[in-house]
This record gives sequence, structure tokens and C-alpha cells, in this order.
Amino acid sequence: MTIIPLGVNIHRFQPTWNDDEYILMVGRISPTNNFELGLRAAANTSCKIVIAGIHEQKFSWYFRYLRKLVDESHQLRNRVEFLTPADDELVSLLQNCSLFLSPRIYDYLGLAALEAMACGKPVIAYNADEDSRHPPVMKCGKTYSMWQETLNTLMSDRRLREKVGRESRQFIEEHHTWKNTVDSMLEGIKTGL
Repeated sequence: MTIIPLGVNIHRFQPTWNDDEYILMVGRISPTNNFELGLRAAANTSCKIVIAGIHEQKFSWYFRYLRKLVDESHQLRNRVEFLTPADDELVSLLQNCSLFLSPRIYDYLGLAALEAMACGKPVIAYNADEDSRHPPVMKCGKTYSMWQETLNTLMSDRRLREKVGRESRQFIEEHHTWKNTVDSMLEGIKTGL
């Protein structure tokens, strides 16, 4: 069996090393992305939180749930922004955030997290165990206190964020470029997948 890694356009998603001190979550506004965990973990920080994603009619109830969660929290009410960015705006959001939260409950990193890593951003994820190459991702699972602690540690140390961001970029360059994806596909074809 050949594992085909997700590929990232590393020429488009590249570091600027800007850090505008906001937390970013990206993905469809869907319960599988578990944005409420990220919101709760970031509630006790003082920085802005951006959720950038596509709204789908079938999950409008989930968007309303997230809005209610934000509106009813005095800690979140004035710090959370929901966006539906165009492609170039998304790249800019990734390049300028402080860190990326991926609270989706899967055993692999999604494309949005990999794109954040390509932009040199640290990623805090629910899990990333499927990747035997050990990405430089802080895995917190469902332990809420671990999310808070990891988030606070990274947000209080800009140099640590940059160090982890550089490791993230290197990991993407070594394992998740478009070339890696194509090479893996060609190898799979040669060996019969």
C-alpha cells in the first residue's frame, strides 16, 4: 500500500514571518471541524480569534450554535470574527496569524493545517497520529486543559512560535509538497498501489 501525502503549493503558501497576534481556525463551518473546542480553549487569551470558512446551508444550525457560543461569552463576544475569505485573503490570513488551531477530530492533519505550516505557523491539533513522520504539531486531543496550556505557552512566546513555525515549514518542504504527492502517486502506479 502506498500512502499519498496531501500536497501544498509551497510557492503560494510561504512564510512572511508576520505575526499580527491572532489565532486562526480554517475550514467548512461544520461540526466535524469542532470549532467550539478551539473557541473555548482560546477564551482566556486576550487576542483576536478568526474563524475562516465556507458556510453550507445544511450546517447553518452549527454556525448559529457557534455565534451563540460567542455572543453569550463575555470573554469571546468582542474578539471573534467569522470570515468567508477569497483565496488570496486566506493566504494572507495564514501568513499573518500567530498560530493555527485544528480541533477537528481526525487522526490526520487536513490541508488547511498543512497550508498554515507551509506559511511557517505553529499548529495545535486534536491529533496527527497517522503521520509516522512526526510533524512538529502540538497534539492536545480532547483534553481541554492541554489546549489552554499549549495555547497560552505559544501565545506568550513569540520566539517559540517562530521556532516551531520554521520547523513546520521544513516539515512541509520535506513531506507535503506537490512534488511529494506526484512522486508518491507515480511510485504507487509502478508498484500497483
